Amino acid sequence: MYEVTIEQSGDFRSFIKSVVVVANGTRLKDGATGESLASPLILSDEELAVEKVTLTTTGKAIEFAVSGSVVDGEDGVVNEPMQWVVTVYKNGKEIEKKSLSFRDGKEIGMDDLNLYYN
Repeated sequence: MYEVTIEQSGDFRSFIKSVVVVANGTRLKDGATGESLASPLILSDEELAVEKVTLTTTGKAIEFAVSGSVVDGEDGVVNEPMQWVVTVYKNGKEIEKKSLSFRDGKEIGMDDLNLYYN
């Protein structure tokens, strides 16, 4: 059983964000609503408009992967930086914690977050 929590801070609403979560062999569940979700799950800017997103697997996953990217929302506007703190748990135990900072003017097309477990 895996769980991933993405905590956002700073000026995160001024950036365009995307996160893909893959749990091969099982479905995902939204930690806030309890809703069952298909895997792979693509979280777009709309789903990432909140400070914290938590997803858990509903059963044993053969492999679990989290990847994401962040790009500057508007070229002409200077935004304050934003941060992600991504924590991954396996069977209730923290196995990884990664902090990422994003500044204005970031180029499109880079994978800023790429975590893989099997």
